[in-house]
Amino acid sequence: MDFNNLQNFMSNQLPILLTAVAIILSIKSWKNQKWLELGSVLLFFVIIMSLTKGFTGIYNFFKAILAFFGINLG
Repeated sequence: MDFNNLQNFMSNQLPILLTAVAIILSIKSWKNQKWLELGSVLLFFVIIMSLTKGFTGIYNFFKAILAFFGINLG
């Protein structure tokens, strides 16, 4: 199996798509003054981007914060 196209998509086009979706959701949350929803959009954006780009420091930071509140991500 050849996964070169998937790897190319994950490294080049996926961050652009995720950023566009996160901006739209953030503006919608900001406009409706739903601050918890805005924070969760940004949190999920950072976690997904860190997983796709390989930034383990940000992911480990949020993993430690969630572990402090009793949420274990494995």
